[in-house]
Order: sequence, then structure tokens, then C-alpha cells
Amino acid sequence: MHLRTIPGTSLSISPVAFGCWPISGISSLEVDDAASQATIEAAFARGINHFDTAYSYGYDGRSDRILRRALANRMEQVVIASKVGSHYTPSRERVLDSSPDRLRSQADEIRQRLGLDRIDLLYLHAPDGKTPIERAAETLAQLQSEGKIRYACLSNGTPEETMRFASVIQPVLLQPSFNMLQQEKVVELASCIDSLNCGVAAYWPLMKGLLAGKLTRDYPFDPKDRRLSYPIFQGLEWQRNQDFMDRVREIASSIGWSIPRLVIRWTMNQPRITTVLCGAKRPEQIQESADAMIEDYPEEIGKRLDEAIRDRTTMELHGN
Repeated sequence: MHLRTIPGTSLSISPVAFGCWPISGISSLEVDDAASQATIEAAFARGINHFDTAYSYGYDGRSDRILRRALANRMEQVVIASKVGSHYTPSRERVLDSSPDRLRSQADEIRQRLGLDRIDLLYLHAPDGKTPIERAAETLAQLQSEGKIRYACLSNGTPEETMRFASVIQPVLLQPSFNMLQQEKVVELASCIDSLNCGVAAYWPLMKGLLAGKLTRDYPFDPKDRRLSYPIFQGLEWQRNQDFMDRVREIASSIGWSIPRLVIRWTMNQPRITTVLCGAKRPEQIQESADAMIEDYPEEIGKRLDEAIRDRTTMELHGN
């Protein structure tokens, strides 16, 4: 497994990263802190050195506290990314707030939660639609000059917002969603990525479990499961996606790989992708993801996957 250097930095990160959102307990059910800590420890043991968290991953800093316990004596061996500009109210409603005071206070609290003097990578979590993104970028630039962060990054920005952010401070990583069935965000940002020479940390590679292949056609979703609010888990689109997964399952079986390993390897092989954020709640889940770093699949397998993706996309476009 080879680490990948983030363009414009001295940081080298694993092509599979640990995404802390599932252990926050906000959208995932049955989250157990002891299991979450064991999962982070398993990620590190499998060669993952990049951990992605956020101020709002937990109503009260839950993911940060677990991350600090799990990596207590290893912080100097890993690269920590966090995000500011999003929080939850006492009534547990999510709020985007990119005001300078909010970004600064959250960055300070993150450092305190994690026991860090400096955060390696700090993202603006998402533009709030009110604060000019240049002001948010200025705040991150100030935090950098003060030695509180090493590098600034941007998550969930449009191409126009990305370039406005970059007019103030260079984002070394962009963080859009990206997976086999949802590639449009990276396509839209392609010219920005190339002109700015920045990296990409892709989230949702397994699309909330769909592309892990363990959600069968008759999967009994809990009524409280937030995934049911996404169209890909409903009706005709759900059936089409299950047909697609049948093909992925067959391809994975032909080389003796698990589906998550195959899907994540395909994702990390794509142009412009620097690292793939993989969430997990249990050690065996992150171990499957980390296995994608061991070796590449044969060229023919990549062609079969690309063909299956093209067929699924064509079906969507033609309404078949």
C-alpha cells in the first residue's frame, strides 16, 4: 500500500480514509462507543492513517472524543481532518453558519476535544448561503497564520464557490460525494481540481451501504432509518440499483473479493481521487474497506465494472 501525497503539502495519506460520521450516532442506528473505538484501532492497524471528523459529528462532540481515545498515543502518526461551519441546536436541528466567530470558536473547540495544538486539515463544511465564502476563507487563512491549522480545505462547494474560496486561500483538498452511481460532483469540479492542483477526498463511496452489497431487495429497513429519504432506496430506482449490484456481486465473486473491497478499489483508482472516505461502526467493516489498498484488480475486471456502470447510467437516462 502506497501513501498518496496531498498536492501542495508535505502530508501523505492512505488512499482509504476513515470517515467518522457513522460513529457520531446522528444518522446511524445502534452506535456503540466501545465498538467505534475498536473500529478506529482496526483502521490504524490495517494501514489507514487519515481520519476525517467534523465539529458536528455528534451532538456533543461524540466522534472527536472517541477518536482521541482510540488514537491517544498515535496522533503524531496520523493525519487528522476536521470541518467547521456546521452545528446542531439544542433541539437537534442542523445549522450551517460560516460566520468568522463561529468558525474560529469551533476550530478552537475541535483542537481541545482532540488534544491537538494544530489541526492538519480543516475544511469549511459547507457554504451557508449567507456569509460570503471569501470571509470564511479569510478566517481559515488567519487560523493557518496563527499555527492552529496546517492547511485549508473545502467541502460541498460548487465550482464557483470553490474558485472564490481559492482566491483567498488555496484549498489542498476538496470533498465532494462520489461513487459508482453518483459521479457528477467530481465531474462538475474537474476544471477547478485541475486548475488549482488540489486533491479530492471522496465521500459516500458505498452510498450509505447500497454499494456494499449487503442490502438485499427485501431488506427490512427500520422505519427510523434515514436512508429511506433518499430516492435510490425507493421504488423503481431501488430495483434498478439491485440489478446493478447483482452484476457487481458476480464480478467480485469471479476474483474472490468482497463487494466493498472491489467498489472501494474502483473508487480509489478513478482520476483525481486522492483518498476515499469510508465510514464504519464495526472492525470487520473497516477491514473490508482497508483491504482495497492491498492490491489492484486485473484490467479486465475494471472494464467489466465500467460497462456495468455505463449500462446503469444509460438505463437512468432512457427511463428503462
